[in-house]
Amino acid sequence: MRTNPRRFAIGAALLAAVGACGGSADETLPRPAAAPDESTTSTTDAATTTTAASTTTVAVESAGPAPTTTSTTTTTTLPGEPVDVAIAGTVAHVPGVAFDETFVVRTLPGDEQPEAASLPALTPLVFTGRAQEIDSGRTQVPWVEVTAGDVTGWISQWSLVYLGAPRDITDEVVSAIGMQPTAPTMLELGQMVLDADPETPPPDVVLAAAPGDGPTAEVVYDVFPDEAFGDDAARGARLRVTGRQVPADDLPETAFAASVEYELVSVEASSLCTRGVDAATGACI
Repeated sequence: MRTNPRRFAIGAALLAAVGACGGSADETLPRPAAAPDESTTSTTDAATTTTAASTTTVAVESAGPAPTTTSTTTTTTLPGEPVDVAIAGTVAHVPGVAFDETFVVRTLPGDEQPEAASLPALTPLVFTGRAQEIDSGRTQVPWVEVTAGDVTGWISQWSLVYLGAPRDITDEVVSAIGMQPTAPTMLELGQMVLDADPETPPPDVVLAAAPGDGPTAEVVYDVFPDEAFGDDAARGARLRVTGRQVPADDLPETAFAASVEYELVSVEASSLCTRGVDAATGACI
């Protein structure tokens, strides 16, 4: 099921903190500058290239003086032309997928190819190292082969981002709110974080992970600000808001009501980098 992203307000201090987020060393590797996602309009995959054939040799015992062998050759043809944009082991993510939605990887590069699998939000994708450039009719779109668990498939590189290392911005959020926030539910607590400063132009926000049950819970949001960060290195940020259940008797007198159950523990922000992250500095490149 596809739903429209919910819109919230987020504090200016929070946006500033997210815009400065860096990246993790295990998800580095540059890629071409992000372009408008045209993969959904792809109509032709004209060129083809043939990968190297694989040969399997099986020894067969013979009554004669020497063994004989049987060879089986398998050839795979991929649409498009090979392109050197995907380094094996790079970890990427599809942003903006709601917790109750999925995204698709395909059996071969191209929007018209059969689906290999539908994967849930927040699923990390690991590059195999293979990439093909597909003619969409208006431009050349790079597609990369990825794995997710036991699934292997292809996805447009333009739909991917690279997560920066998480940065703790709890103090900035608490300062913007003016108190240690508490709320009856994790969803309400998460919205308090997003509503830190209602004067900021509202971003588009997607709830990527809904809270579970337990003494500690978290919600995850993908945030796409209406105000750009100053360049095209980052599309937005992924926020993880963590809270803990607190008995009403332990809450301060400033708590909203006796029914309050969740108190803010932390807010972490990771940049959604479009080209990759620098291994040395952790910043989007």
